[in-house]
Amino acid sequence: MYKEIPIYFNDLNEAKQKELLEEIGVSNASDMNWDMDIVPLTYYPIETEVVLENMFHKFSDEDWDELDAVMYLLENGYTLDDFKYSDDRYLWMEEFMKDHGLL
Repeated sequence: MYKEIPIYFNDLNEAKQKELLEEIGVSNASDMNWDMDIVPLTYYPIETEVVLENMFHKFSDEDWDELDAVMYLLENGYTLDDFKYSDDRYLWMEEFMKDHGLL
């Protein structure tokens, strides 16, 4: 399963920037009027498992409250099904959501 994550123009390497500019019909980034033109934004697929595991590490590193972390995930479009990549994660999430009236 994949989730699309936003990647901003300035975060792309030179080759990807050139490719994106060609898609919108601009030959060179210096031709853009950065005050007037819309800065291109693109989305790249990334495995949901990778995104979720990175988020769990972030929650742990930043000492998030469990309920706040789960609510953040739910508010950002994740569902219980997204946790099926790991039996342990899925069972923990299912139990947590039931205990807190989220299921």
